[in-house]
Amino acid sequence: VLLSSSSSSSSYSPLNFYLMGPIKQTDVANFWVCQDDWPTITTHRAFFLSSSSVLSSDPPEDNTNTPNSTYTYDPSKPVPTVGGPNLVGDCGPFDQREIESQSQVLVFTSDELLEDLVIVGKVSFQLFASSSAIDTDFMVKLTDVYPTEESYNVLDAGVRARWRDGSENPPQQLTPGEIVEYNIDLLSTAYVFPKGHKIRIDITSSNYPRYSINYNNFKLLNEEPQVDPVIAENTVFHTREHPSALILPVVDYNDLKSNECYAPENEGDPYPLWLIIVLGAIVLVAVVVSVGLLVRWVLKTRRDSHVEIVA
Repeated sequence: VLLSSSSSSSSYSPLNFYLMGPIKQTDVANFWVCQDDWPTITTHRAFFLSSSSVLSSDPPEDNTNTPNSTYTYDPSKPVPTVGGPNLVGDCGPFDQREIESQSQVLVFTSDELLEDLVIVGKVSFQLFASSSAIDTDFMVKLTDVYPTEESYNVLDAGVRARWRDGSENPPQQLTPGEIVEYNIDLLSTAYVFPKGHKIRIDITSSNYPRYSINYNNFKLLNEEPQVDPVIAENTVFHTREHPSALILPVVDYNDLKSNECYAPENEGDPYPLWLIIVLGAIVLVAVVVSVGLLVRWVLKTRRDSHVEIVA
């Protein structure tokens, strides 16, 4: 997202952001939006988890006949990081199906979308979960499922249970078996899920090496938590009383399309590409000349020193 201060002499809009779409479907989205303020969110649409591994627009109807979803998290076998906003290693969108095939990953998928679903803004996940351990992690990943069944990551984030009330507060142990509500911030995006695609949520307890492994024993990293790891049975709830859900900020695609613009560098950017190339060439020449002069000076100094010693 690019922000600029408004000015009567400037051709920029105060807000410029890029609306993303599927990497294999370039006719949907993938353009810059330039406007004065954030788009108006028409609704915060909820997709609820269900016992049938379906991500549904309908909330759970009962508490008694709906089994919840449990998986075993073994810290010695963490789920590997595949793509995402990484500083090292592979980054960006990657097919997550190999990850989703693991027994320690819960997968919830919506029906095919009947129309494009456009989201701009903060995405969140309301999770109700319990653990057999006194500490654990919960990792949530939002993916776009293509008609080919490929599942590409859009956003992901997690929470370490001990810090569920914020890192500014003292860490707290879990009470084994107790249901806890976690409000997980998946951060912000601007993305289009096209008609015919599906929305998917993956839930597990590790995403390594992007996040350090939680050994489920409440020990800090400097206390060698790996010495006595704990295998946890973690349960995700999706009943009427505990409705785990994905919350999406839905906007009107036509409003964004009407404010489509070129990339900022093509709209009078003060540093066009040709100027950057010329300046780069000048800097390169200056560096080469400076290095050459430095080498000549060093050689001359060594030669003069040798003459003085011989004399």
